Amino acid sequence: MYSTNYNIKKELLFYPLNKIDTLTISLNNSRLVTKKTKCKICNSKTFYDCEHCDLGISETYRSVPRTLLKKLPLIEEQIIAELKDYKLTCSKLCKNKDEAVQLIQKVILNKKFNDKTLAQLIDIHSIYGNKNEISYYISKTLYHFDNKLIFLLKLYEFIVSLATGVMNPYSLFYYKNFKKYEFLIKDFEIDLLITKEEFRELYQNVPEYVGSLLNFYSPDKEYPKTIITNKEYECDINFETAARCRQEDNKLFFINSSLEGKMIKKTRDQIRSEFELKKVKKPKVPSLPKIEIGLKLINCN
Repeated sequence: MYSTNYNIKKELLFYPLNKIDTLTISLNNSRLVTKKTKCKICNSKTFYDCEHCDLGISETYRSVPRTLLKKLPLIEEQIIAELKDYKLTCSKLCKNKDEAVQLIQKVILNKKFNDKTLAQLIDIHSIYGNKNEISYYISKTLYHFDNKLIFLLKLYEFIVSLATGVMNPYSLFYYKNFKKYEFLIKDFEIDLLITKEEFRELYQNVPEYVGSLLNFYSPDKEYPKTIITNKEYECDINFETAARCRQEDNKLFFINSSLEGKMIKKTRDQIRSEFELKKVKKPKVPSLPKIEIGLKLINCN
């Protein structure tokens, strides 16, 4: 019989949950989360004018049952059992955070997504998982591995998010080998509160993104991108996010928002170069000619 409380294992969580504040949760209390649903007021012809939804998609509250939260200790046990197959040798792999970042970047660039590199990444995260940049890179890299352990980790993260009152199904459902390991959900007798069909229908709208498509990088696809899909938005590395993570790790904070933006862009370009990408060239803006009128010189720019 399990305790009424459960201690969340931070070492099993990846960015942005790697620095979760809530470490202990009650397994006897249910929670409420918001879940996307079809609008019951409008239809496909009138949803553009509907004040109760966003293009036919509304939100409702759903209770997170205690039976679902009580699956966390079971999933943790299974994860620990899987981890026993991996030897921890991180002390021999990298001496500090910078060397760890370089090793992860090398894995991504060389597309070495095998069991050996997975063991290295898990090992690195066990020591440097409190560093946002490292945890962020690894969280994005996990999508490329075909392994039961990855599915269990993503399932664990999904339920932890529910326990904190957030419905975030992207990482779990976008895992490319979801279908292969979906049987584990039935083995654990878990109700995810959302089906794959609901996810496809209600969570596929691409978020409004303001920024450069050059921020997104994936070793599996042609780069640079010309369009961003919802899956790429969630799964690919975003250099701007990586830059913010690096600045947070280095404890760099700015009062001046303009200076902060410049420094993030500078750090982003540095990270792009580390991924062997060329510096973004600014497009030349044609200047208008100067016109002399009488004794005055007018600059048309």
